[in-house]
Amino acid sequence: MSLNLTVRLIHFVRTAGFGAPFELTDRSAWRGLPPVCSGSLEGPAKHHATNVSVGRPDMQAFVGSLVGHGSSKGVFVTTSSFSTTAVEFVRHLSQRVILIDGAALADLMIEHGVGVRVSRAVEIKKIDLDFFDPG
Repeated sequence: MSLNLTVRLIHFVRTAGFGAPFELTDRSAWRGLPPVCSGSLEGPAKHHATNVSVGRPDMQAFVGSLVGHGSSKGVFVTTSSFSTTAVEFVRHLSQRVILIDGAALADLMIEHGVGVRVSRAVEIKKIDLDFFDPG
């Protein structure tokens, strides 16, 4: 993932209100994943082809890094998806880990108006009942 995309994800996380100021941290701590991090809330951003999911080994490395940094919460963002084993692994953790896959990322970007633009506006009209009021 390019530094430019990581910076854009930091902007998204700030805009979406994940509750912490994020900053870039040392990439080596994440086995090559470009992370965004802040004291108690951390997370990597990982770009995959849509047919390649993030697996349990990446999730274990992420959680190990959370523990190593003393963090209790993490957000893992990917442009693809998470494997079933990765999702199951996260469900049984004492740390709170939020998984955001490509579909959820797109939904959140639309919801928060980050990295999107209006392509067409739709006007919805309704009858003005006062127009028909004889009084």
